[in-house]
Amino acid sequence: MTIHVVGTDEGKDYLNGNVILDALCALNQKFAHANLQFFIKDDFNYINNSLLFVHDKVTFPKVPALFAKYNVSGTVNIYFVRDPMGACGYNYMPGGKSMGIVLSNDCTNGKDANWAHEMGHYLSLPHTFMAGKWKRRILPNLPPCYQNGGGS
Repeated sequence: MTIHVVGTDEGKDYLNGNVILDALCALNQKFAHANLQFFIKDDFNYINNSLLFVHDKVTFPKVPALFAKYNVSGTVNIYFVRDPMGACGYNYMPGGKSMGIVLSNDCTNGKDANWAHEMGHYLSLPHTFMAGKWKRRILPNLPPCYQNGGGS
């Protein structure tokens, strides 16, 4: 993964690197049962860009060009920003191909599941609800224990 730590145009308000590393440990713990482990490629990439640091639905149309500018090919590009459109994060996937996972600084710590949630989308896992309604999807051909939220 390539970690992009975004601050203001003036180079302020970056998320603390230790918080990112704690969150990475939590991400790896959440995926350990699937024998997946994530690693950081190279040093953190610090970006001074207020538009990316705080963006909303009005300014979002300018964000994909920034992904194109900063993304590192062959890696999962993770961006830590102050406010990603009022959400804790999102995985921007035009045409089904991820351009980047964007995570809120305020929602990033060693305890939350936000990064794991967005990484799941990167790995093509959908939500378990449809059309904004919190309904379970029953997937075909699963043992009953998995269909009922259990597992072994």
